[in-house]
Amino acid sequence: MNLKQLHWFCIFLLLGLSACGPQSQLGERAARERLRKDFISVHEHGDREGFLGLYFLEGVLERDVALIRLAIENEIHLPIAQISFEDLGAEDQIDFQYQGQQYSPTLPPKLKMVVRYASEDHLTISYLIGFREGAYYLITARPFGPVKSSEED
Repeated sequence: MNLKQLHWFCIFLLLGLSACGPQSQLGERAARERLRKDFISVHEHGDREGFLGLYFLEGVLERDVALIRLAIENEIHLPIAQISFEDLGAEDQIDFQYQGQQYSPTLPPKLKMVVRYASEDHLTISYLIGFREGAYYLITARPFGPVKSSEED
């Protein structure tokens, strides 16, 4: 490869690399907006299954899905005042151990979606969200490693 070819190769390489960053940021911004709109829509329509569909539930135990359904039932009727997205803080972790079972997030947490409700008590709920295949999802905990049986099952 001569100097002129090397020069053009470097230019195309840099153009290609510079196109990757902003494009992916635009895609993630659009995905956040899509999650926001879908979240508002399921609330407005009282769509409990649609709300559950906003979660990435791969590997989540059925008993834990039942707890998510219960939380949805308590929240679905509340009118939304505002939804914002925030960077994660040190406290925004899902890795923990419960009854000898290690748990980890269903997707790596990327951001926090903060929902402020137009309720008397101005209830605010924060959801950790993860990004996969062009979409953001609400994430939750799932067992990590071998699932230990418990008397609660």
